[in-house]
Amino acid sequence: MIRLRKQGFTLIELLVVIAIIAILAAILFPVFARARENARKSTCQSNLKQLSQATLMYVQDYDQVYPRLYQYQGGTATFHPNGVHGAGYYLDWIDVIYPYVKNEQAFACPSDSTVGYHDAYAYMTWLSGQAEAAVLANRGVADLVMGLDGTNSWMQSTTLAEGNRFSSRHSEGLCVAFLDGHVKWQKLNTLKYGQIAWNSSSTSTPPDTQAMPYP
Repeated sequence: MIRLRKQGFTLIELLVVIAIIAILAAILFPVFARARENARKSTCQSNLKQLSQATLMYVQDYDQVYPRLYQYQGGTATFHPNGVHGAGYYLDWIDVIYPYVKNEQAFACPSDSTVGYHDAYAYMTWLSGQAEAAVLANRGVADLVMGLDGTNSWMQSTTLAEGNRFSSRHSEGLCVAFLDGHVKWQKLNTLKYGQIAWNSSSTSTPPDTQAMPYP
């Protein structure tokens, strides 16, 4: 009787297979990570799109004036998504546009869970209480920033630096919403001071041509 010898993998063959799997994993894992971050970036852009559209609706309803920062709404106010603010509370950008969004998730960036939903996107406080006509007469509507990825609900500081107000949390860049409602991703150093401060000029400090971050 002829006996058939069972065939098995040799140690060398197993090591080759393991090495191939390791190489494939090293190639594919970064691809998966980039794909996941791209999905988060798309969600963030969608969030900012909702916020920018809500702000434009607010402007239409309030005599073509941009939202004021820290405006007093009386003893109590019901705009906040978590319920009624305590007496004497001042509302900011997120609070006053919430009635136009009514979705708390739209205020949270999926790429940074450490930043609370109330501070994940920064509003340009240079716009606070300004008439739309005056702002747009000074600079192009598609060039002026309304809000972007940040670490506080408002953007006004002498130190406009990464981690202080700006947050480049999407592939070393950030999502930016402009006054005409469009949103795009870009590198922080491609933003100019004049794009976030509508009333800046060539003689202001910093000048309108100053690249971010500053200083």
